[in-house]
Amino acid sequence: LADTIWRSYNDKISSGQKISLASYPELLSAYHFLYKATTEPAFLEKIEVFTTWYKQEQSFDGSFPNFAKTLSPSPYTRGTGKIFEVLSLDPQKNKNIVEKTFNWLITMQYNDINTYFVLPEFRDKIKGGFRHDYTNHEAWIDASAHFLIGISRLISNK
Repeated sequence: LADTIWRSYNDKISSGQKISLASYPELLSAYHFLYKATTEPAFLEKIEVFTTWYKQEQSFDGSFPNFAKTLSPSPYTRGTGKIFEVLSLDPQKNKNIVEKTFNWLITMQYNDINTYFVLPEFRDKIKGGFRHDYTNHEAWIDASAHFLIGISRLISNK
């Protein structure tokens, strides 16, 4: 299955197709686990390809746009959180990219200060959640889940 998805990724890259950055993080995760189980160098090479790709696509503020090679970045927390989650599998190697991503995600997290526009009866329900993007203020639970999994990986890899 991983090889099939790998071929799909390579086909899209070589044809110049528009690629959603959130389409492949699980493949990076799969290669991490496959390498850990087998120590097969080919898996390590694929990890490096994806890690390099994500580093090249990261915006200056630490976020990730929806699509690769986007001139006008439209960062959103779900995709950025997903990438943060998988790059946190190797926090020492990915220290700079993980740190920048973490810092951007924190700016998108609801807290006591930035929930002034939310009705008081709903504030406690969204604190800790993440707004979807700069223009969509909806809190999406999957962004929180990706963030928490990434944090747990950072803690377990200390």
